[in-house]
Amino acid sequence: MNPLKPALLLAFSALALAGYVTVNAQTSGGDKGACYVHLFDGKNYKDDNIVVKGPGEYADLKSLPGSDKDWDDEADSFESGPNTTVTFYSKPNFGGKAVTYRGGAKKPHIDEPRSMKISCK
Repeated sequence: MNPLKPALLLAFSALALAGYVTVNAQTSGGDKGACYVHLFDGKNYKDDNIVVKGPGEYADLKSLPGSDKDWDDEADSFESGPNTTVTFYSKPNFGGKAVTYRGGAKKPHIDEPRSMKISCK
């Protein structure tokens, strides 16, 4: 084994734990058949983020799968997979104004959603 590999892995892990690197099990990009929504807590794809795999319906964003953060009224930007349709709602329980995006959408600024539905092709 190359002696640099363990050192690089340790360094990368330390950066991830310190919050300098975001690690997601699912990534936005590579898989052409991917169905996901990648939410960001800041405009222009910045700050805290989470990848939510579809399909799924979330009547509120308080406890998204794999998150320890309350995403209710927090997402400021997003991108979605190429085979994804996502509808964001301005109120919990799929109420209020609904906005739908299809196939590989990227929005650097959105009105913070309170619920969402993700469907896949």
